[in-house]
Amino acid sequence: MRLVRTHRLDTAVEALTLALLVYLPIAFAGVNMVWRAPGMLAAALLIALVATNNRHYEKRHEKSALGDLVTARKALKLFGAFLLVILFQLTPVPRFLAEYFCVPGIALEGAMVPSHPVPARGTVAALTWLIPFAVFFAIVSTYRSQAQIRRLARVIVGVACFEAVYGLVEWVSGHQHIFLVPKRAYVDVATGTFVNRNHFAGYLEMAVGLLVGIGLFHYTHKRVKEGTLAGRGERLVLVAFGAMLALGAMAASGSRAAPLCLVTALLIAGLLVFHGGQRKGFFIAVAAVALLGIAFSFWIGADPLIQRYGEVAENARAGDARPRVFWGTFKMWLAAPVLGTGAGAFGDVFPLFRPESVLAYYDHAHNDYLEILAETGMAGFAAISSGVVLLMISAYRAGRRRTSRFARCYALGAMIGVISLSLHGLVDFNLTIPANQATFFALLGLATVASGRRLYR
Repeated sequence: MRLVRTHRLDTAVEALTLALLVYLPIAFAGVNMVWRAPGMLAAALLIALVATNNRHYEKRHEKSALGDLVTARKALKLFGAFLLVILFQLTPVPRFLAEYFCVPGIALEGAMVPSHPVPARGTVAALTWLIPFAVFFAIVSTYRSQAQIRRLARVIVGVACFEAVYGLVEWVSGHQHIFLVPKRAYVDVATGTFVNRNHFAGYLEMAVGLLVGIGLFHYTHKRVKEGTLAGRGERLVLVAFGAMLALGAMAASGSRAAPLCLVTALLIAGLLVFHGGQRKGFFIAVAAVALLGIAFSFWIGADPLIQRYGEVAENARAGDARPRVFWGTFKMWLAAPVLGTGAGAFGDVFPLFRPESVLAYYDHAHNDYLEILAETGMAGFAAISSGVVLLMISAYRAGRRRTSRFARCYALGAMIGVISLSLHGLVDFNLTIPANQATFFALLGLATVASGRRLYR
């Protein structure tokens, strides 16, 4: 396999992509507008760079930059359609049309008004979604070598290890600050530089999935090539250490859903992707990582997670509010089924549909699927979900046909991370958090490129 010469624009695109993936988790996960704004500007610049680079690529190679990734091109069109739905919500239309598409009784005053009840929030939502789509666009357009894939994976894993160590140190020491800012919530658990423990755990579960794929590659690659344990021990130890840190921090976060979703994703991957001896080796590797993670968690103290699981029965007896919030969110969608109630406007519209038994304020549905459905309607939900499902099916089919261990293993690791966070989305709102959005779509891009493109070294 020959080396590929990297164009200067390729290098700029890759550097900006990696910078975004480092910046967003560290900047309080981008939940605050002050910290999110640089990511929005960087995403706009990234799209401009990728578009310019694609034109140069087509001149050099006389073919489309996405010519070998037809599915990625289709997915980008679907993601673009999702953004168009939000933009249509923000576009002033005749009042009767706005009243037809939005929730009855909340249309703004005027002859020409948008169907979105709070246009400022819709603008922020559109710019926020631009970040993960820009990251995905950059990866599928620019990444053509194993070295680029490795750098992307190392950045994601490296940031996750930093988050794990930082969260564990703050939690064990009792200092509980995010840099110099004292934490106001979740002071009894680890959250790293994230504000919410579930989003912190969601980020870590994606990294653990990727680490499983990396570890499997090093194990099978060295085993086939050399036939002995020599030469693979150091890398496998590093991978196991990183997974152990992430699993320990996940336990210290007290997130109940993250470990269950990760285990389910690993089971799905093991049952669907592998055959015979490969499947056996996969489950042996996963079991080893799990044992290390469990042992490390009990060594540092797994009290937050144990306590949280112990509260399940108590919450059920008290009547968990989430099922009622889900029902209220579903009624929101029924009120504006085509284009939704407005991207980013859940907290403003939900009080109109909140069941009387739900007393707390909810600014998110705690279910990514219902929230996207309610805010952007069937049009937006169909566009973005179709794009993600199309990419996953394509990566799965292409990965099974590949003979390259690198392609199979790295694509598998990325898919495990995507599946895990997708399952987590049933009970939380990770896909409204810029850091997790960007990493989720970066893993989608990694799986798409690794499984569907012939990679140079």
